[in-house]
Amino acid sequence: MKLRDFGKKWALGIATVTTLVGTAAFVAPAVTTSAAQIYMDGTPTAGFNSAALPNLNSIRPFNGVTTVEAGTKLAPVDGHGAANLQKHVGVKNAGFPVVGIAADGRQEYYQLEAGAETAYVSAKAAGLVKIGTIHVNYPAKYGIQIWTAQHTAVKTSNGKAKKLPGQTNWNVYGILYKTKNGKADTVYYDLGGDQYIDRSYCTFHPNATFKAVFSE
Repeated sequence: MKLRDFGKKWALGIATVTTLVGTAAFVAPAVTTSAAQIYMDGTPTAGFNSAALPNLNSIRPFNGVTTVEAGTKLAPVDGHGAANLQKHVGVKNAGFPVVGIAADGRQEYYQLEAGAETAYVSAKAAGLVKIGTIHVNYPAKYGIQIWTAQHTAVKTSNGKAKKLPGQTNWNVYGILYKTKNGKADTVYYDLGGDQYIDRSYCTFHPNATFKAVFSE
């Protein structure tokens, strides 16, 4: 079946990566907020240090791969360092494993992980890449609701519920894990543009990039 898209800017980043910067554990809900300092677009942000990090209370476990713009300075998590991660910033088509998405009320940050290294990068300086496709396992005459990361129903321009038709295929840019009592509860596939679909109704077909970066 031919791969479809929405005809809008749902795709983020580039289509493929050629250099994989380390590997990460598949499903990593124990993301940390103990970064020494957070940078926005490569520039140190005033007022953000370890003491201020409780403001990052909306960290969401996530599995994906991102590229990082040249010249961006990563913010190492305390005690982990990020020398290997940092030296790959600006390398053409270098893919960094993402294990979480954090927010401070102004913007989002990707938490990168490679081996023992962990660091934050502003989502404004990074772009998620395609990690595979999904097939919607539902009758063709019906559809499955699309949600935002905050679990708000996505609407069409005329106010109707936006759904993915059954028996269609779509690109995927990450996997979001909703947690309950510290454990992964509901899993969603990231379609791009803050639009997600419940994994229960889909079959995920990971590409080579995702398989190379994440190990179960």
